[in-house]
Amino acid sequence: MKKHLILGVTFAVMATPAFATKARLVALGEEITGSQYINDNRNIFLNAAAVNDYKDMVILELGGDGAAASKSDATASPQAEGGVLYGMNDMVFGVWLGGESSQNREARQYLSLNNRVVHQDNQLDLFVGGNSGMKWGANLTYSENKSDTVGTTFTDIDSQTLSARLGVMMGAIEGFANVSLVNKFEGDLGSGEDETFDGNLGYEIGGTYALSTGKVFASWRHAGWDQESDEAISNAGGIGSPAYLGKAEVSTDRYVVGYGREEKISDKATMFYKASYIMNTRKFDTDDDGEANLDDQAIPLVVGLEYDAESWLTLRGSISQNIYGQTDNDYDDSLTGLVNAGVTGANPAGKRTTKNTTSVNTGATVKFGDFSIDGLIGTSGVNGTNSNTGKNGVLALDRLMSRVAMTYKF
Repeated sequence: MKKHLILGVTFAVMATPAFATKARLVALGEEITGSQYINDNRNIFLNAAAVNDYKDMVILELGGDGAAASKSDATASPQAEGGVLYGMNDMVFGVWLGGESSQNREARQYLSLNNRVVHQDNQLDLFVGGNSGMKWGANLTYSENKSDTVGTTFTDIDSQTLSARLGVMMGAIEGFANVSLVNKFEGDLGSGEDETFDGNLGYEIGGTYALSTGKVFASWRHAGWDQESDEAISNAGGIGSPAYLGKAEVSTDRYVVGYGREEKISDKATMFYKASYIMNTRKFDTDDDGEANLDDQAIPLVVGLEYDAESWLTLRGSISQNIYGQTDNDYDDSLTGLVNAGVTGANPAGKRTTKNTTSVNTGATVKFGDFSIDGLIGTSGVNGTNSNTGKNGVLALDRLMSRVAMTYKF
């Protein structure tokens, strides 16, 4: 009887799916906003129709308010977020707190570089989806931040964002359209210097087609906005320095096309392969001082492995590298000293191949029945404020896992 009970518990644990989080995607060489070829619950932020695959679930991403300066989500200093998805017959409803839209995040980093008050805060996501032969999903994201006084940096802040996501999945075809509808910021430095930001229509559209051996995918992300700053470029490239003194119109585009494959090589191991072509174009056009065109392109290769080491433990890792990469910075000499170095880049104008792009990430999922804990294993040594600085490649026991998250399937 005791042996049967132990076997029953063991098979119950083994049957529990490893519903994963940002840590899993990063460990497998993907972006935290979702994957177009790997099944993961983060895909709800890429294609809203994915909510149909992850209903009756609570997901909690541990963290704070992001990196110390920019407040962006980083491995050493992740942002806290999480939510719950409920299934009701053929429908799914969900609420998520703290998530960011990729369009809003990409746009806002240019206004006042590395300055937290410009960052999107207090986001509320509402999801709805259904399956009537075709999976569909929709989402609205809203955030608002107003204050008369914020520390000693900004006063009279008024910040708002509103985004929508739409997605469908039917047979071998998946498609999505994510749109930034409102993206505004106004801030007074308290010394007669103002920052204003008004986003134009931003969007990300894409789709996948499943072949017998994998998926082909493509996407296009666009963001555009008008910005104005009265603050001088007193510390170009540093914390708190604006993108440009004066008025400017900015647009960014990101094009991706590629192929990805999951291959089960044993009853415990799955291999992941991805090859893609990525092109980014950024145009920074000022009213009085010329323009900057910042372009880059790359062909990254990613190979990953996920292995069920035990019934309660899944290990994973990946290696990636650009087999081709080139940047091309072209900006008018008249912008020198007037545009933050974070806009024009650390390199001077001209073309150059990308420096070392080889990256290895590892992670794990620990399962307790329907409850699981995800995280990245090892250190990157990029956070100058923690004890693991300079410990690249070291399994530091004082910081065993980062990007820790918890998932419960009910």
